[in-house]
This record gives sequence, structure tokens and C-alpha cells, in this order.
Amino acid sequence: MFFGPDVWELHPIFDDSDRKRLKRTCNDIVRETTSAREWHGFPPEAAAIGGNGSGDRLILLPDPNSGRFGDAVFWWDHETGEINQVASNFWELEDEEPEDEDDI
Repeated sequence: MFFGPDVWELHPIFDDSDRKRLKRTCNDIVRETTSAREWHGFPPEAAAIGGNGSGDRLILLPDPNSGRFGDAVFWWDHETGEINQVASNFWELEDEEPEDEDDI
């Protein structure tokens, strides 16, 4: 996934149906969220769905009206603790690198 200057890797859904899938999904969303919740400033109600390799996370936050996670995707900055919305829903995230720097 791409947005801004960063490349983001989405965390997989855990799958232990065979050894190969288990190996590919060992850093699943639940494990990564549990780990991130130990970091200072990470929102305790958030689910970590991806990372940029430098500590920042893509997160989902709960919808206060439904009690479920909302559709919007946010970027949590591990240095400042700031949370910024990057997409109204998961499908708005870019999965291809921008053509040129003007697109960043």
C-alpha cells in the first residue's frame, strides 16, 4: 500500500490451516495489535492493520455508535502519537506506487 512518502505492508489474517500459511501469517493483525498496544501513545481501542517498517501503524478505530470498527483508515504516528485519517474506507487505499512525485 502507498500513501504519502511511505510504503505500507498490511498485516495478514492468521491462518494455521497448514505450515506454509502459518509461516506467512505469523505476524497477524491480532499479534501486531497486541504488540502495538504496549507502545506509549498507541490508542488502546485501535486495531493495527499495517505498518511502514519504521513504527507507524495503519489503524482502525471503533465507531462509537455501533461498537464495531469503523470504515475509516487512520495513520498513527509513533513519534508524535498523532492520528490522521488517510482513507474513508479500506478500499480507498492505493495498492500501486504513484506515477511521479506530484502524486505523493
